[in-house]
Parts: sequence; C-alpha cells; structure tokens
Amino acid sequence: MEFSETMVGDILLIKSNTDSAGISNATDFKSMVFERIESGKNKILVDLSDVALLDSTFLGALVVTHRKAVPAGGAVKLFGINESVRTLLGLTKLENVFVFYNTQEEAIQSFQK
Repeated sequence: MEFSETMVGDILLIKSNTDSAGISNATDFKSMVFERIESGKNKILVDLSDVALLDSTFLGALVVTHRKAVPAGGAVKLFGINESVRTLLGLTKLENVFVFYNTQEEAIQSFQK
C-alpha cells in the first residue's frame, strides 16, 4: 500500500510510503481520507517526509480532502515537506490554505491548541 495510517489520539496520521505523490495515487489517497472523515476522523495529519515529487493532481486531492475535513470540524495539516513541495505550495498560493510543520510533534501539538 502506498499509504499507511495510524491513530495518534484522535488524530489520523497518514504517511506516504512512496517518493512520488501524483496521479497514480491521488485517487486512492482521496478515497481513503474521505472514508475516514465520514467515519468521524476529521483531524488529518499527512506525513510527506518521504515524498520527493508531488504533482498537481495530488495537490488537488489534498485540497479536496481539506475542504471536506473543515466543515466536519477538522483540518488537514502537513509535515515533513521538502523544499520543492514547499515551493509548489507557495507558487499555487496553497501555503495560505494548508498549515505545515517541520516535525510530527509540532503538528500533533497544533491540534491540541
């Protein structure tokens, strides 16, 4: 499986197990997260520390899942992003939509506030 999931308290931690997040796995990611949100898991933390390349299709999947989580009282937050992904978020102005953190600990603490 290209993604693994773990619960950390009431936060769903999703880790990409591939170095490329793109068209080949965006639909699976979106379906998986939608199912979890519908089952009440609306605090989503996405670990992109192993992702070297992220394309616009996967970025779109992140946006759609964020839009589903927020009305449910949750959020999608990111951590472990590299410089190229950070640049992509900046170019697409999504740095204003997503909150991203350097470490898992920082991201988990942000849900506690």
